[in-house]
Amino acid sequence: MNKKIFTISVVTLLLDQISKSVIDLYIKLDEVIKVFKGFYLTNLDNTGCAFSLLENKSYLLAIIGVVIIFALISIIKDYKSNKLTNLSFGLLFGGILGNLSDRVFLGYVRDFIGVGSFPVFNFADMFICLGVACLILETFLERNKDDSNSRQKRKNR
Repeated sequence: MNKKIFTISVVTLLLDQISKSVIDLYIKLDEVIKVFKGFYLTNLDNTGCAFSLLENKSYLLAIIGVVIIFALISIIKDYKSNKLTNLSFGLLFGGILGNLSDRVFLGYVRDFIGVGSFPVFNFADMFICLGVACLILETFLERNKDDSNSRQKRKNR
């Protein structure tokens, strides 16, 4: 892992943990504060994962998180180091570690962002989704670049 990925991971992890701590300080458990139409803050303890899957299986989910981290470490070498891949992996590591630390130390993940009827989430969840989206984009851009180079080589023959 390079320094840029490490730095993004640390910043992402800190933002996630600080935001959860601030919510814990100012919003009571299960309290809902409407910010504006369709957006609210709350304080929920989530023992499952997305859409309440695997509820009350925090330690299983923690093990899955560790496995995913090792899988990411093993695939980093398959990607060229550039701004987008560094951002992708940094967001993924930071987000996964943010939720993983909650699971290990608290037994649940702290969620607090509510949008409409969508399940409540946190910054770590957003970072993970953004990291996946950036990695998909990078894969797509790299594939198109490789296809373009292949076409150019065939054309020059």
